[in-house]
Amino acid sequence: MRRLLALITTAHAIRLKQLNPLSYIWREEPYLIEFHAAGADQCDEMKPAMSAVEKELGTRILKWDVWSDPAAYKLMQFLDKGPDGRSKCGGLPFFYNRKTGKIVCGATTEKNLMNWATGLKHEMVLSPPPSAEQKRVQQRVTGREARIARQAFERKKKLVAEMQAKKRARGAAPAAAPTAAAQ
Repeated sequence: MRRLLALITTAHAIRLKQLNPLSYIWREEPYLIEFHAAGADQCDEMKPAMSAVEKELGTRILKWDVWSDPAAYKLMQFLDKGPDGRSKCGGLPFFYNRKTGKIVCGATTEKNLMNWATGLKHEMVLSPPPSAEQKRVQQRVTGREARIARQAFERKKKLVAEMQAKKRARGAAPAAAPTAAAQ
């Protein structure tokens, strides 16, 4: 009897889903959720990767702003808790897959995001490769080391300028002598 009731209920749900006019827009109810903050750099960096995942899978990722919606923030906190009650991620963007219950913390690569969305093995935390600007900033030296390097560079620059001036003076002196002798 229970099996028959379950079968009838399932068939009824499928029929209702087919009658739903939104089923032409969404092939399936969105099951991918992204919690973000408006204006956060890492969240903005993920927009192209999320668009690619949405396009390839033919679904959409629900995007909830935790700064403007307290309910979204509470839901993110609930989904982020581990079995011990502590936060597993604690950062943004935070991605949650309702089908698998898997999460991705922070900005990640497009491939890792696609693996998460399709339920394949993925890394919970996998930072994308640094941009050229990030590399430039990371290689910048500051403080005492920068001051010493700058002073050494200035001394070297001064020595090179002096050597070039001496070379020009030596090269100009012999050329000036024959013209004076010719007069």
